[in-house]
This record gives sequence, structure tokens and C-alpha cells, in this order.
Amino acid sequence: MTIRILIILAFWGAYYLKANTIDLPNYVVATERSYYDYSRDIPIRSWALNIEDGSLPSTLDQIVSENLAFSFFRRQNAEFANPTTQAANLRFLSATAASRALITKDGIPQNDPFGGWINWARYNDLALSRLHLQNSATGASWGNQSAGGVIHLHSTDIPSTAEGRLRIRGDSEGGYGASIVQNIPYQEGGLQIALKAYDTDGAYVVHPDDRGPIDQETAIDYASIGLKNEILINESLRFSTYLDYFEESRNNGTPLANNSTEALDIGLRLHSEDTTLSWTAILYYQQRTFENQFTSVNTTRTGENPVLNQYDIPGEGIGGSLVFNHENGSKWNYTFGTDFRSLSGETNEDFSFGLDDRRQAGGDQWLAGVFGSTAWQITDNQSVTFQTRLDYWSIRNGNRTETALTTNTITRNETYTDRDGIEPTVSAKYLWDVDPQNQIRLSVGHTFRLPNINELYRPFRVRIDITEANPELEPEKYTFIELGWNGSPNDSIQIDSSVYHYWISDAVANVFQFSGPGPSPGGFVPNGGSFNRKENIDESTVLGWQTLLEWKLSDAVALNFQYLYTQSKFEESTIQPQLDGKRFPQVPEHKLSAALRWQLDNLQINAEGIHVRSQFDDPLNNRILDDYIRLDFDLSYTLNERMSASAGVNNATDEIILTGRASNGIRSIAQPRTYWVSLSTRW
Repeated sequence: MTIRILIILAFWGAYYLKANTIDLPNYVVATERSYYDYSRDIPIRSWALNIEDGSLPSTLDQIVSENLAFSFFRRQNAEFANPTTQAANLRFLSATAASRALITKDGIPQNDPFGGWINWARYNDLALSRLHLQNSATGASWGNQSAGGVIHLHSTDIPSTAEGRLRIRGDSEGGYGASIVQNIPYQEGGLQIALKAYDTDGAYVVHPDDRGPIDQETAIDYASIGLKNEILINESLRFSTYLDYFEESRNNGTPLANNSTEALDIGLRLHSEDTTLSWTAILYYQQRTFENQFTSVNTTRTGENPVLNQYDIPGEGIGGSLVFNHENGSKWNYTFGTDFRSLSGETNEDFSFGLDDRRQAGGDQWLAGVFGSTAWQITDNQSVTFQTRLDYWSIRNGNRTETALTTNTITRNETYTDRDGIEPTVSAKYLWDVDPQNQIRLSVGHTFRLPNINELYRPFRVRIDITEANPELEPEKYTFIELGWNGSPNDSIQIDSSVYHYWISDAVANVFQFSGPGPSPGGFVPNGGSFNRKENIDESTVLGWQTLLEWKLSDAVALNFQYLYTQSKFEESTIQPQLDGKRFPQVPEHKLSAALRWQLDNLQINAEGIHVRSQFDDPLNNRILDDYIRLDFDLSYTLNERMSASAGVNNATDEIILTGRASNGIRSIAQPRTYWVSLSTRW
């Protein structure tokens, strides 16, 4: 189904459903929500989405990135970033592009079963009510992939009357698209249909001074369909089913460099709400297909040749959970449960100059855990929360086969030994309400992350730099401590500040092996290029300080200031001693932002600026990425009760923001100045 056909169907379907639905009372009543909802845990911990606000970004990652601790591996957003770099990282715990945070939607994990990344463009914000961020201490019961925390997406309730929402958006990069949601209540239940589509010419990803005739804009188009059905079995028992489909195609900046994604998700959720003991049972299935072609561009950037064609990368995940929660307003509440996740995937690819060799590599993973948490109100102003979890993991059926296509000869045939282990996760959090205006918190914990199938078996290439997978990677292990304070010096100022320290054992990094030219297990390394391999680093640390100041100047004007300091470095590496003392790649020491919100009757004006200091593109800290300042402006006007319009500009000064620097000096850049407009309506 093409993007344009999907948009036409969305408009037609909305009109048809509006004319053929019956309003039925007493099902689920939607609540009013504001755009922001600050909690007293960590800065900007949760967002309540106003689905009539046309100034919301087109992809959810741009909302979460308002928390400076959230980032992709590179300085890019989901509209322009390669899918494999769209991992969710919190507090810069990552030395690679793999996700160190877990994403869930209504309790169902969303991370890709093969690579752990997130297709952020697929989510329709009109069908979501809330984004909620848990830090490490409160997200420990989720276990694997939650080292930095957990980001929860909550879908909207289906209201008691039939209603629909539509948003149309266009931008100066040739982008246009629409999001639409139709809610259809029926007796004892309701159906929600959500569609989203976008098509853009994209932007150049190579620095203007480094471009050649071969470079072009990164055209992107994507579409998603989401179905949610809820049945109220009785007053306390609700059964929900989910079906989501997403397809995307991208150009990576040259004619032959392309990738595409297909994703299918099916979920079942049974929830029982009782006065004291509630429970939720979930089953889900994920299917992914990914294709990606890497090319070698000549030194004059006048031509290219395919050198790695990953023509079929399937991934599959099956999982489920059963969670019980006891809460009756007493001094002692608790949660306990179990979950499992079975993952499989492989890469099928042709490689070498001329694509004369074929590789198949992949395997399976299994994770199962039991967990429990308890909250104890010690006194009226002091409480403590304990979380513990025990996971069994296994890596199975790992294999790698390579064949010379010209002679049909097997040149490599490896089967890797199955292995397994048990990993504990534990955390404790203490809260002290010193007075109504001040709260102190202290958290400690330990958790882990299992290397994903992508890291174990799939090599990749960034321009002339090749990185080999490693089937022998061990789990990363994290031990952390955090001290925080939340206070209100007066009624108009809110401050939240926290200091945290992580000790990481066996952190996965892309470790330099040698410079080209020359052959390597991942293909021929060209002159000026490098060959790297994923390896475990013995010891690493991350020290951070994050502060938020929210200042309400009046009922109409509010200011927001944030600062994040991060010192992340490799402490000890027996494999590559040159890493000792080096900073993590793609991690700046300083990030600072300031935002203004000004409400004038029906007009809202927003302005935001962010300053990010320089960072390195490689673990050996040889390739520096300059610091930058980005300014964004937008305004929204409510035309009437059912319609609003918005317009804005991102990167208003057209700052050149470096996202990467290859070994031969070719620089990649982020989104240029982009103007956009949107129109939102409901019925």
C-alpha cells in the first residue's frame, strides 16, 4: 500500500465512520490532559499529550528529547536518522548505538527483536495519551534493556461518543502527511483506528564542503496502521487487542544506499481492576523485516559501488507477562509477576566489492524472569521502595556461513556454542519529604543488558569504516547510585536536581583493530578506512548531574532551564589499552537548554534553544564533532472549538550540526533549517 493511497483511505474512512457510528454512553470517559506534567522523580519525567496541539513534533522521540538525558547515538531525530541508530538511550550509558532503555506501549515491549532499536516514526500521537519515563531505580523490575530506564507509551482511552481527530502537516523539505484517529464505541466496548503517513524529499546528510555529484537528499516515506479494540467483560475486567503495521523506505544520501522496514505487532491484554488486588496478563507477537545496502563512494564523490547488501534481515519476537499489584492505601503496597521473551533473527547479505560473497548469520535468544517490588511508608514523610528480579537468559543456535558466489564454495561455516546464565537485578529508593516544598531521594541498584542479536551477528559499515559483530559478547552489568533533590523556593519556581554515578562492567564498544587498505572478516577495508570489532570493555563509569528549573513568571508565561553534565569514560580495557581514560563516543560533557512558553488567549508561542558541547565520533577520541546551538520556534492558534493551526521553524539559524566524521574526514550532518505548518481538527 503506497503512502498516497493510505492518506486517501484515511480521509474516506473518517468520513464514513463519522456518518455510520452510534454514540453510546457509559463506556470509557477520556480525561482532560495538559501538554506538560512534571513529577517529582527526575526532570521532565512524564508528558501528557494534548492531541489537539498541532505544535507537537511529527515523531515521538522529539518530545522525549526535551529531557536532555534522552538521545539517539547520533545527533539526529527519527525523521532523518538511520533506523539502526534510533535506539533509546538515557543518561548516556551507551558506548554504541544499541538501546540502553526499554520502550513499552500499554505494557508491551516495543524494542526491535533483532536490534533493539525503535521505529519512532510509526507512533501516532493522536492515539497516545501519555509518555512516562522511569529512571533506573524505579524501572529495575523490567530487567534486560532497562539499564537507563523505561519509557512507557500509554494509548488513549476510547471515549463514550464516536469521535475523530485529524492532523495535516507539511514542511519546507518537501514533506507532507497526515495523522488520523477514529474512535467507534459500541455496546460494552470500543474500536480505535489510527492511521499515519508521511512523505518527504529529505535533506542532505553530507557536509556542504564534502559533497560531490553523487550526494543527494535523503527521501523518506512511511505509513502506519493501528487497531485497538477493547471489550468491557464486566465492571472490573477489560480485554484489549492490538494490531499495528508499519512500513518505511529511506534513501541514505546516495542513489544506491537505501534501507526499508516492515513491522507487524499483535498484542492481547487482559486487565482486572479490583479495590485491593489488580492484575494484568499480556501476550504479544512481533515480526520485523529490514533491508539495508551500504556502498563505497570514490574519493571525488562522483560514483559508488555496492559493497554490503543486507537484502533480508528478519526478526521475530514472542513474549508475555503476568503482573499482580496490591494497593489499598495502607503503608505497605507490593507488585509481583513474571515475564518471558523469545527472540530470533538473522542477516542475509552479499558483501565484498562486486557483492561476490554471501553471508548468513544469526541466532536465538530466550529471557525469562520473576520480579517483585514493595513500597513501604515508614512515616508520614518517609518511604522506601525495594525492587528485585531474577532473569534466566540463553543464547542459542548461533551460526555464520559464508559462500563465494562465483564458485558456490563455502568459505566459512561456524556454529557457536549455546550459552546461558542467571542475572539478578535489585534496587532501593528512599524518599524523604523534608517539608511540603522540599524532597530528598536516594537510590541504589544493580541491573544488566544482554547483547542483542544484531550486536552478536550483524556487521555494518559507516562510509569507509567497517564494524564486525561478535558472537562471544558477554552481558553488560550496571551498578548505580543516585542522590536527588526537588524543591520550590516559592510558588513560581520548581527545581529538580540529581547526581548519579554508574559503574559498568563489560560495556560493549566498537573497538578499533586496524586501518585500511586490507581484507577483513567484514569485507575489504578501503584506503583511509578502519576495521573495528564489537568487544566487551572491562570497566567503565558514567558520572552525571542533571538539573531542571521551571519558572512561572505569570499565568501566561513560563520559562524552563535544563543543564546536564556527563562524564562517561572507559576505565580499563585489556583488549585495547588505548581506550583507558577515553570518553564514550557521541557523548558531550555539557548540554544546556532554555525554553519559553507564552499563552495569549487563543495563541501559544514557544521558543527553545539548546547548546551541546563537542563530542567524539570514535572510542579512541580522534575524530571530534564540534559543539552547536540550535534554536526552534513555533506558535499555535486555536481557531474554534474544533480546529487549530500551528507553524514553526526548526534550527532557525541553519546551524550545521555534525552527526559523524568518517576516518577519511567526510562529515555527516543533521537536519538543516526547516519551516513547517500543521492543521488539526476533530469531530
